[in-house]
Amino acid sequence: MNKKNSISGLRKICRKHSFPNLYLTAGVRLCFCQGTASGALSGTVSDVKGDVIKGATVNGHKQGQPGVERTATTNDDGEYRLDLLPAGRYAVKVSSSGFGEVTSDNVELLVGQTNRLNFTMNSRSSDSKRHSN
Repeated sequence: MNKKNSISGLRKICRKHSFPNLYLTAGVRLCFCQGTASGALSGTVSDVKGDVIKGATVNGHKQGQPGVERTATTNDDGEYRLDLLPAGRYAVKVSSSGFGEVTSDNVELLVGQTNRLNFTMNSRSSDSKRHSN
């Protein structure tokens, strides 16, 4: 039975037996099933003194799959969040005016999880490094 016939059959059963909630529940369940194959990355960007960096650009792209990427800007608390990333390995790059660029490769993202990845940035004249919790 194909998908179209399945849905059509479900509609007929719901109408015949007055099960509008069953039909609604089945539809909602299908929507949730489609949205669970992703995860998220979040964290804080700060300088070596521990001061947060507002307005830093954080870009995560899936390794080996060009075009699968998300970009966020840190808020007033230096926090960022990259949502709805398909599971896999990512390279994450952070940049901000006056600071050196920071990268972290092979960040593994699993389905339904949020990985916390904090970054520490040095001034442009120094090396930058990543910190992960």
